[in-house]
Amino acid sequence: MPSCPPEAARRCATSPILLGDYKTDPEAELERPTRISLIDTETAKLRLVDLGTSYSFRSLGRGPRGEALVLGTNGTLHVIDPETGKVDMKIPVVGEWQEPLDWQQPRPTLFVRDHTAYVSEPGKRPARRRHRIGQEGQVRDPAEEHERTLRRRHRP
Repeated sequence: MPSCPPEAARRCATSPILLGDYKTDPEAELERPTRISLIDTETAKLRLVDLGTSYSFRSLGRGPRGEALVLGTNGTLHVIDPETGKVDMKIPVVGEWQEPLDWQQPRPTLFVRDHTAYVSEPGKRPARRRHRIGQEGQVRDPAEEHERTLRRRHRP
């Protein structure tokens, strides 16, 4: 299940809200859900958030302040407030993709460490895209920032 960044471990460990996938067909060989679940363990309430796109089991993570992160098959990273279920941000990070039938086949994957969300995109260059999640929740792409800096330095 999703990991919690080390500096947010206390917040995540004490958060009563769990992030989970939400599948409804136990007979499906491959179900492509479009809703995630936010489960409040104190009130035993389930909140469903419809993303409007599917995702895979490797698409779920938690941000530095406990926000829910979901990489959709539309190539967008969805940043969700776990308290309200509101999608606060939609960040395009990779191209559109489809979950393969074989669960062992490569697909874009989300991994979060500290303030950085890493999204792999197998078979594409760059092999890894990073998005830094700042203190106020803003998201920056370090590769784009570096590119802008280089363009400014090398203007004629």
